[in-house]
Amino acid sequence: MNLAVLIGSCDAYKELWEPFQICFDKNWKHNTQNIIVTDTLQVPVNTDTHLQTVNETGSWGKRMRKGLDSISSDYVLFLLEDYLLTYTYTEEQLENYIYICKKHNIDRLQISPSGHQLYTNIIVDGVTKFSNNSQYLISMQPSIWKKSFLYEVLLPEYSPWDFEIQGSNKILTEGYNIVIDKKVPSVYFNAVRRGKEKSPGWEEFFQQQGIKEPF
Repeated sequence: MNLAVLIGSCDAYKELWEPFQICFDKNWKHNTQNIIVTDTLQVPVNTDTHLQTVNETGSWGKRMRKGLDSISSDYVLFLLEDYLLTYTYTEEQLENYIYICKKHNIDRLQISPSGHQLYTNIIVDGVTKFSNNSQYLISMQPSIWKKSFLYEVLLPEYSPWDFEIQGSNKILTEGYNIVIDKKVPSVYFNAVRRGKEKSPGWEEFFQQQGIKEPF
């Protein structure tokens, strides 16, 4: 499969590495290159995940670009370490996404639901095109990115919030081919908000998953 997984993290969020891997192992059944980017620490690897740690200091954008440099695939699923997967994408589903991306020269295919976005009435091969003046054309929602496009829009000085807000503003009306599969259900639990504030439903989620709360 011409797809790799890039997981953005940092040493300060090390408590979430084990819960992330537990959920990832449970729901990601694919033979892909899986890169997690941190500052200085090595991520302890569970048996099934096969995460490869890439270390880089400095700004978030600089570090994520270092992770991209380690990826040989043309397409990248970009996640954050606090996105704890709850949905299993099938092999057929992912292969079809890659096929659609190649066929229609798609820059970003969002494979999770999201609000605050505008869509056109253009639906091709089951995916819906974003309006060129939508908010969050650049989004950290789980998406399959063309690696070259991700590298182009992910500036070294960006934080994750800069990436979404400033990155989206930079490409407004530029006509990039950004689409969404609106049929996909909720695919992850967003464990924390900015500043490591626990998300609503934190306790219930960890109890339901049988995972020890990390903090």
